[in-house]
Amino acid sequence: LNFGVDQTFRSYDIEIVEFIKDGFEDDVIDKLRNELLKKMDATHINFFKNLELSFASEKYLFVHAGIDPKKKLDDQSKQDFLWSRSSEFFNKDFKTDKIIVHGHTPELDIVSHPYRINIDTGCYFSGILSSVCLNDNSDDRIFMSNSTN
Repeated sequence: LNFGVDQTFRSYDIEIVEFIKDGFEDDVIDKLRNELLKKMDATHINFFKNLELSFASEKYLFVHAGIDPKKKLDDQSKQDFLWSRSSEFFNKDFKTDKIIVHGHTPELDIVSHPYRINIDTGCYFSGILSSVCLNDNSDDRIFMSNSTN
């Protein structure tokens, strides 16, 4: 229930507690999923169905969590893009063919290393939403957040 899922379900008029009060068994999760799909607008469902796993430009690769540094960028799996958290990837001296822009691992501030940018500042718990403006024609990195620091 951490990470904003409760608020997300409430935005669809679903109270999770009504479903999970007796546990998180598969049948309960299936009922919750089915209720969400019933209440979700077709445009929302279409949006989620059509999301890309990653986006690449000439200089950047945008993914959810990261990559497996032991693999070529073309060989990365869905699991790598969604869950990677290796110490090699988080090393500031990490290097690959493109600059990896990701989130998934909240930090107190944006992390900007030569080949890795983490813009996850834990909005769900910190209230700080961060972003970066990038351009293949420039090395500038323009960071923005709603932080007062």
